[in-house]
Amino acid sequence: MFGHKPTKQNIGQAPGDSGGFFDLAKKTLLKDPTKFLDGMMKYDKENISEKCVKSVKAIVEAPTFDLADVKKANSAMEGICKWAIAMMKYYDLLKIVNPMREKVSEMNAKLVIVRRDLAEKMAKLKAVEDKMAMLEATY
Repeated sequence: MFGHKPTKQNIGQAPGDSGGFFDLAKKTLLKDPTKFLDGMMKYDKENISEKCVKSVKAIVEAPTFDLADVKKANSAMEGICKWAIAMMKYYDLLKIVNPMREKVSEMNAKLVIVRRDLAEKMAKLKAVEDKMAMLEATY
């Protein structure tokens, strides 16, 4: 999810890692755990690419993926997996919420126009009422 891509030299470095991601993660992400954690906390979850979502969902929704097995292997990795799963859920929710946000923005723009028109008409009404009050007082 952080945009790192394994090279051919990474492939096969760890058992069961046909994509070469273990060696890549060890050399980049896990080299500085504080920076990695900071990257997770500041991750731009509003703009997750479709390609990234497909890749992560392919892993976490695979029948062979089990969070309990991850926890047995490494409890820290369990937290990272939970974070990735949460990002995928957030992405799915954004598909529902973003159109609603756009509609709210559109309606607020219309509301500003309507309120401006209302203020103009209220000012005209006030002028007419003032003129009527003056005419009534005079006659």
